[in-house]
Amino acid sequence: FLIIGNGMVGLAIAAGLSRSVPAERITVVGPISRPYSASMAAAAMLNSFAELEPGALDQPRDRLKFELSQASARLWAAFVEEFEIPAEHYRLGTVLVNNNASNAFEDQAFDAIAGYLEEFAEPRERIEPTLEPAYSPASGYRSRNALFLPREGVVNPDGVVHALQQTLARRGVRFVEGVVESLDKVGGSTCGARLADGRVLAAE
Repeated sequence: FLIIGNGMVGLAIAAGLSRSVPAERITVVGPISRPYSASMAAAAMLNSFAELEPGALDQPRDRLKFELSQASARLWAAFVEEFEIPAEHYRLGTVLVNNNASNAFEDQAFDAIAGYLEEFAEPRERIEPTLEPAYSPASGYRSRNALFLPREGVVNPDGVVHALQQTLARRGVRFVEGVVESLDKVGGSTCGARLADGRVLAAE
C-alpha cells in the first residue's frame, strides 16, 4: 500500500490501515520538511463549534461535514492512546469570547455558535471573561460574553504529526522522503508513483 502525503490525513490513513494489514506493507511518501503544509496550520483541528458562523450549516453538505468533524473529534482520545501520542501535544477545553474589537458580525457569530451548541446539546458553560487568566485585553477590547466548551480543543500539530510518524515507523511502516510528480498507470489502473528525483514507487 502506497500513501502519498505524510501530513495528518496521510498518517491517519496509515494508522487506520495498520489495524488490518501488516505495517510492513505500508509505505508513506512525502517531504520531511512541511513549512507550508495544512497540517502544520491545523492547531484548531479539535474545534468544530468554535469555527462556525451564521448560516454555516444551512446546506446538507455543510451539515454532513460538520457531523463528520464531530464524530472525528470524539474518536481522538482513543486514537492518541492507541498510537502513543503524548498528552502534552493536545488539550481539551476552549474558551470562546465575544469581545468589542470587531463589528456586529462578532456578535452574530457568537450568537450563532451558541445556537448550534443548543441545537446539538453540546456541553458548555457560560463564564465570566475576566476569570480567564490568559485573557487580558486592553480596555477597549474587553469581552462581554464567554463560553467554555469542554469537548473542544487544540493540538500542537508539529508534535502530533511527528509523534504519530514515530509510532508508525516503530511498528514497521516505511517512510520515503520525496515529492510525487506523477502517477504511473497501466490501462485504467494506477500501479505506482514517480518522484521528482526519478525514483518510482510501485504498489498494487
